Amino acid sequence: MILEHFALLIQVQSLDKKIGSHLKNISIQEERVISLQKARSLREKQLAEDQETKEKLKAELGQKEKELFEKDQLIARSLERQKTASTEAQCKAIENEFAQFMPQKEKLEIEVYALLEKQEALEQTIKDHEIFLAGSLKTLSEIQKEVDLHTQKDKEEIQILEERIKIDLDSAPPSIKNIWNDLSKKFRFNSPLSFVENGVCLECRYSVGRNTENQIEKGGVIEFCPNCKRLLAPKKRV
Repeated sequence: MILEHFALLIQVQSLDKKIGSHLKNISIQEERVISLQKARSLREKQLAEDQETKEKLKAELGQKEKELFEKDQLIARSLERQKTASTEAQCKAIENEFAQFMPQKEKLEIEVYALLEKQEALEQTIKDHEIFLAGSLKTLSEIQKEVDLHTQKDKEEIQILEERIKIDLDSAPPSIKNIWNDLSKKFRFNSPLSFVENGVCLECRYSVGRNTENQIEKGGVIEFCPNCKRLLAPKKRV
């Protein structure tokens, strides 16, 4: 490998790193949409669950109100009989009914009140879900437009960079192109090429020795780091 080939691969690595930066930008932009979509999906699920709970609560409340109505009717009938009671035994029986019915009525009233409060709180929660979903739908549309605009610019830059890389690699011998392709499979966006300084690979800090460094700097050998397996390039071509 001659020095010019190292210079070409160093340039390709630099261009490819820029592609990585653009891809990262695209990922960050798309995550804005994904994050809001996830939040909306969670709210939609919560809304469906709360609406189901509301229906169950409505049925339970209806049953309790029915029981309370029936209990009021029993108490009303006892009051009517009390007016016409003529014996001590009849009065005693009616008093026993009151002693039984009144605590039951009070218990039902407490249960109905608690269910009404729960229903009110649930309706507010459902309303909050609906407000969020309506507002976030508009926000999602706005964010999507922003994301599309930004990512389109990044994609255009990536296309330009890919074309430049292709031109560079097509101008190199097949062996050089193959070396790059093999390296990029393992190290793409993570420095397929490394340099040696003071006998040490700058990417993994493995000691390759001064003699190897001198040979690499002359540009006449192909050396890979024994540890990280990156191609070791001469620094003077940077």
